[in-house]
Amino acid sequence: MGWSFTYGATRRNIIEEVTRGWTHDDGTGSKTIKHCCRGNTLYAVHENTRCNGEVYRFIGVHLLQRSSDGWGYKSISEDMGPYQTNCPVSYIELAEEMPPSDGMGKNSIEWRAKVRKEARLRSRKYTVGQVVESVRPLRYSGGEVTRFKVMRLPKGGRTLWCYDADEKVDGILRLKKTQIAGVERNDRRAAVAATKEKAA
Repeated sequence: MGWSFTYGATRRNIIEEVTRGWTHDDGTGSKTIKHCCRGNTLYAVHENTRCNGEVYRFIGVHLLQRSSDGWGYKSISEDMGPYQTNCPVSYIELAEEMPPSDGMGKNSIEWRAKVRKEARLRSRKYTVGQVVESVRPLRYSGGEVTRFKVMRLPKGGRTLWCYDADEKVDGILRLKKTQIAGVERNDRRAAVAATKEKAA
């Protein structure tokens, strides 16, 4: 499905439109169980009813965008393997797995695995002074950086403010938790030792 824009529509109007339920005379219908926005990505758990009375749930990923005439959206079902993966994990628990018989079950399973993985990465705890390594070299205006030294933990928990641990690039660098491969081994040992010393 492509983009659909509505003249004069606000962002709220589009969210209401996408999450509004409907019912046909043959008994088929759809309603939204839960929804939320992460930036301009609207995640929703939809519950559909087939003509035979069968009820099933799935996660819809709806991209929101503003044009010069009004807001619009583009809807993607989880079985299409969306690129966006910061969906609340609790939504997965609300929606049943897409059955392989639907032909797209594999995409849904793989997408849900990515959602769970990103949630685990975002929930990791770091401390000021730790040295972390990125999954791959990240390019900044001063060059590429792989090793970062944490200097600040902003509220929200998704991004770290760091310095280049190798001091090749100047300035404060922003690093998403999902870009971190892990903490350097020596740094982990130092952190554990510091924790034990503090406890003693």
